[in-house]
Amino acid sequence: MNKTFLKLPYGTSSWVQLRQSNCAYVDKTRFIEILENDSSFFPFMVRPRRFGKTLFTDMLFHYYDSFGAGNFDTLFKGTYIHDHPTKNQGVYRVLRFNFSGLDSGHALIDNFIGEIRNGIADFFRRYPLANGSLEFLNNTYTSPAKLLNDFASKAIFQTGKQDVYVIIDEYDQFANDILSNNLDLFREITAKEGFLKNFYATIKKHTQDLIYRTFITGVSSISLDSITSGFNIASNISFEKPYLNMFGFSQGELIELIYNTVDLEKYGQSADEIVTRMKVYYNGYRFNRSADTSVFNPTMCLYYLKHLAVYAQEPEVMTDPAFSSDLNKIDGLMALAQNPSLVKEVVFDIINGRSVYMETQPATLNLNTLDKLRRHELLSLLFYLGYLTWSSEDELYLCCPNQAVREQFFEYYFTHILDADPFAFILNKNLKKAYASLKLGKLYPLLKMVSDKLDLNSGLHASAHFNENSIQCAVQMAILLSTDFTAVAEQEALGQGYCDLLIEEKKPDDERQIYLVEFKYVKKTDSDEKRLTEQLKKAQQQLLSYTQSPSFANIHNLILCAAVFSGTKLAKFAQKSRDDASFVTETQTLIPKKVKNSLV
Repeated sequence: MNKTFLKLPYGTSSWVQLRQSNCAYVDKTRFIEILENDSSFFPFMVRPRRFGKTLFTDMLFHYYDSFGAGNFDTLFKGTYIHDHPTKNQGVYRVLRFNFSGLDSGHALIDNFIGEIRNGIADFFRRYPLANGSLEFLNNTYTSPAKLLNDFASKAIFQTGKQDVYVIIDEYDQFANDILSNNLDLFREITAKEGFLKNFYATIKKHTQDLIYRTFITGVSSISLDSITSGFNIASNISFEKPYLNMFGFSQGELIELIYNTVDLEKYGQSADEIVTRMKVYYNGYRFNRSADTSVFNPTMCLYYLKHLAVYAQEPEVMTDPAFSSDLNKIDGLMALAQNPSLVKEVVFDIINGRSVYMETQPATLNLNTLDKLRRHELLSLLFYLGYLTWSSEDELYLCCPNQAVREQFFEYYFTHILDADPFAFILNKNLKKAYASLKLGKLYPLLKMVSDKLDLNSGLHASAHFNENSIQCAVQMAILLSTDFTAVAEQEALGQGYCDLLIEEKKPDDERQIYLVEFKYVKKTDSDEKRLTEQLKKAQQQLLSYTQSPSFANIHNLILCAAVFSGTKLAKFAQKSRDDASFVTETQTLIPKKVKNSLV
């Protein structure tokens, strides 16, 4: 009998749609019980974008909504909370706002008020007034706080009870958009008389007479930190151990999801093999420095598994395109750093696989008191956004959580530091052939592919900023998609300096290919045959000196590779095995066409 597989709810944030469409669900309903038993009535949770926050808040709404209490069995059968209902199931009037789609541009206050108005209108559709009028919703408001106060007077009159549960999803998305473009405007809306601070101060005021609980989600704490006393009753539970798995998939949850959605026989791999592959790209998030385990990015997992389920093959691009679209917003936030060199330092550390020291917990980021982000604040911001996470090896360090995020750092380097066109490699036939050549002891095909890619994606402005580090990063980026090789930059050769790049095959020592690569860079305007040949010889001499270092003296299967780039073009290349008498130069003429013509 053929097994029936469940649908993968990629892109779904509606609890009702998920439950009524035969979709798989990683059961997070146990956290309802944990939240209800918590001593905090006003929890605040931050997680990176696309971590399932909107679906969770919609599930929370349907659980507590008194109007829909009769749908409990239909919507929750088969979940943990259905078998362990809490005393408050279906007892609240729920007021909810979702600021994820709010336009942060023209008419910001009007757009914000419009979202508040929509939330209030939805509230009274479900809990209609027995007496009284809703004409106030047609009034013109210039203050969100005034609209919320008028709502409160009606809602209090309606029941006379303190029975409203306020749920706010993505509270900071529009504010982060503003922050990445206009720091002065962000400060204005979060300052003492700013509409955002006054709005949350009004929520705080009505926790005395109307609002019993709140639940707020966001990407960072910056906006709440910046409004300070506006909502200082919020309890940030983001890094507390009971909540570390509230968002994201554990390995056990992921394996169960695979069994329920992917035809393993058709795909030809076991669930464990699939998880091993997914770990590299989507796992690694640790939101507490002493956490025993890490979690997977849930949306990225659903993106990947959907390809396995529908096409019986993994996607050509391992990173969800929706994830890549955040890059421009990140650039605006990174611009808040104290100086550009600080950003470059952090980006280079992550690109090169190094952990970043951060002894204390993420900082409070009140941008009404900070002019610029210093190192600790910048690292805290990257931690909140999911670009850095606590290292599993040393609790005093942050690291890049996974390969998908590391690709983003590479892309950030090329597009925002070098100002090149969007730059990324795809695991296509050509790249696979280049990997196959690496296994045969030949680096040249990969370097030529990188050279062609750089030349295609780099205009005059970007080329002017190129140097050896740029070439080195591009090669690392090309190797990033390989499951068989790793590339580490600036590998120390004790007593002899630092080799530009060490490429290693993931095999036992006596079977693997190991490349030491030295790059030289010559500007196009300085590229003549004599200069290029001199640089090639210089690279060869450095490589020979590295082999004398204790770091590499006992590695017998070294392949030494010297590469000279003229601008973005690979102009000279030579390699030799450790035991060969001399370097062998690539026979293909590599000097750029314009330079060749000038030499004729």
